[in-house]
Amino acid sequence: MRLRDTIILCVCVLTAAALLIAAGSQLDFINSNRLQMKLISNEPLRNAPPSLAFATVAMGAFRGLVVDVLWMRADRLKQQNQFFDAKQLAEWITILQPRFAQVWEFHAWNMAYNISAAIPATEPHERWRWVKNGYELLRDQGIVLNPKTIALYQELARIFHHKIGSVSDDCHKYYKLQLAEAMEPLIAPADQSHFKALANSPTDLLKVINDPNITGLVTALKSADETFADNDKIVSNYLTLRQNPRKFKPNAFRVINDFRGTATLQKFDIFAKAYQLCNTWKLEPVLMQQLNELYGPADWNDPNKHLPLDWRHPCTHAI
Repeated sequence: MRLRDTIILCVCVLTAAALLIAAGSQLDFINSNRLQMKLISNEPLRNAPPSLAFATVAMGAFRGLVVDVLWMRADRLKQQNQFFDAKQLAEWITILQPRFAQVWEFHAWNMAYNISAAIPATEPHERWRWVKNGYELLRDQGIVLNPKTIALYQELARIFHHKIGSVSDDCHKYYKLQLAEAMEPLIAPADQSHFKALANSPTDLLKVINDPNITGLVTALKSADETFADNDKIVSNYLTLRQNPRKFKPNAFRVINDFRGTATLQKFDIFAKAYQLCNTWKLEPVLMQQLNELYGPADWNDPNKHLPLDWRHPCTHAI
């Protein structure tokens, strides 16, 4: 080999090595950005059989084949009325392919329509459980991982508008009743001033709990019943206490009576409702108020004003 060719070869090898080192030095930066942008989709399965966990790791890029097998297995279980096993497989499929919107869309539709319809109409509570599983899968998981996928919002709206709001299902009245009972405590009194208060309510839980004007109420509730010691559940426990005091110690509801009529209880009550709407139902009080003002029914006393939409109705959720 001539000297000139040897020099060129060495320069090329050194250049390639330098480029590889430079590319490798950017790997940590790229991975951290992928994590921040939630682009990493290889989340490990939880509570999965060892054979499935090994297959998904060992097959790497061929994990789509595993998904196909799981999908066929889930459909077979559904046909055999093994609904809970089918639901578990559906969860694993969505974990394996979290960025594939059609997976979320199909399994939400499958639970809300197919599995629920396979349950006798004499068991409306069981049917309602699967309808809830369907829209909660989209609302709480699918849309969170795919916030810009319009098809998921459309499917979520279809479940509320058609499955719950229509009359095609024999148990549609039961569905409407369950949704109305869940929403009633959060939107009452249903007037524009209440929705404005919800929209203006703070959203930071710790900030509200540590507010000097509310600390007394929170401390009293924690002292009355140890259930309120967990700050993450204090809002849901408070709302349950207002609706069903028997689930808590008698002293807990005495605290409510002691603060009844005060600005402290009123402020915390509004915050709790707004917090529940935002974090559990994924409804933004500010947007709810805007929709009320745009699409609410006209006030007979003043046609220029709009009354709030009925947020107990599934069609309003579809909007």
